[in-house]
Parts: sequence; structure tokens; C-alpha cells
Amino acid sequence: MISLFKNTPSVKDKSTAVRYMILAIAFICTIFIISPVMVFLVKKENPLTEMPNSGIYFLFRAFFGISLLISGLVYLVYKKLSATFIPAIMGLIASVFPLIYRIDRYKEYKDIIERSSMTADYAPYLANIGLYILLMLLCITYIIYIFGIYRFNIAVLVFSALSATAVLFLTIDKAKTIEFNIFSIYDILCFSYGILVCLLPTFIVFTSEKAANKTEDSDVAVQDKCKRYKPRRMK
Repeated sequence: MISLFKNTPSVKDKSTAVRYMILAIAFICTIFIISPVMVFLVKKENPLTEMPNSGIYFLFRAFFGISLLISGLVYLVYKKLSATFIPAIMGLIASVFPLIYRIDRYKEYKDIIERSSMTADYAPYLANIGLYILLMLLCITYIIYIFGIYRFNIAVLVFSALSATAVLFLTIDKAKTIEFNIFSIYDILCFSYGILVCLLPTFIVFTSEKAANKTEDSDVAVQDKCKRYKPRRMK
């Protein structure tokens, strides 16, 4: 495991305030991730609209929420970027279920429209499918960044911004088309928290040094040490 993360970017020393903010965001997000899971376990019904009614989905959602909070705490205390690997994996897996669900709903809707020889707007279905594809790409690029495979973090920043914007857009669109009550507000909150989750990788990137810098600093340190050291026999 140590060799797996040997090229992981290091965390800046002067990043305490941002790391506290990351933990606070992780705590808030965990509330909205875990609470639907608790409702599902107690009432045996899905409290979220337009989400898969699957026990496996809620299981991975719970794993994602718990790992997100724990990794935020470990990241704050020990400044280990590798601690965020598990929630990234859980987030990737948890995004697969809504993606499959949205694709199935799109196919069903399209089949009904075609059999009825009608015209319809597929944009809402395609937008939701695109959102979960963006979320998966964000998780994948962030995992690659953790391993230090590529030298630049621009891919993480781009997918983070696109995903947060997509969640915001769909939240506003959803809020305009529902009848407001306590249940619909809760449903929107359990969806809109994704804006904060999508921005977490951006905050983490800004608190870390690039993997390339880490390697270069190590090489410079070795060279300086070699220059300072002079064997006794050469004096």
C-alpha cells in the first residue's frame, strides 16, 4: 500500500484553515448522504425521488458517507492525501447505480414516446445521465491525481467545476417544477449537497503540492547532500 501511494502529492503545511473547512464540508455532506440510508433501513422504502430503490445502492451510499467523514478527519490530523482514496472509490461505485437507473428511465420514456408517435423533450433525462458521467469522471481523475500518475491537476479542477455546475443547474430546475413541502425540500437538499461534494477535490488540490514538485524537491535534496559530503580520503 505504501508503494502504491509513493508518488502521492504532499499536503502543504500552511493549509490548516482549508483542511478544517474540508472537514466541515465533509460533515455536512455526510448528514445528507446517510440520512436517506437510515430512512430506507427503518421504513424499507426509498425516501428519494428519481433515485434507484435498491438496497445495494443505499449500502454503497452509506459506505461513501462514512468514508467521506473519516477521511476528512484523517486528512485534517495527519495531512495524508491517500486517506481520501476510499471515499473516491466509494463515490465512483455509488454513482454507477443512479447512472444505470437514469439510462433505464430514459429508454422507457423514449420507447413510450416512439410507440405513441409523439414528440417529447429528452433534455432532462440526458442532463441527468450526463451529470453522473461527470461525477464518475471526477472520481476517476481524482484517483489518478492521488496516485501521482499525471503531472497536472487541471483535469480534476475542470471536472470538479463542471460537476458542481451541473448539480446546481439540475437543483434549480428541480426546484422550479415541484410542489414545495417538507418532503420535497428534504429531497432537494439530499440532491444539492452534491455541489459541495464536487467542490471538495478542488479544495484538496489547492492544499497539496504537485507530485512532480515532490519528486523534484527530493532530487534537489539528494544533490545538495552529495555536494556537502566530502569523503575523508579526498581531503
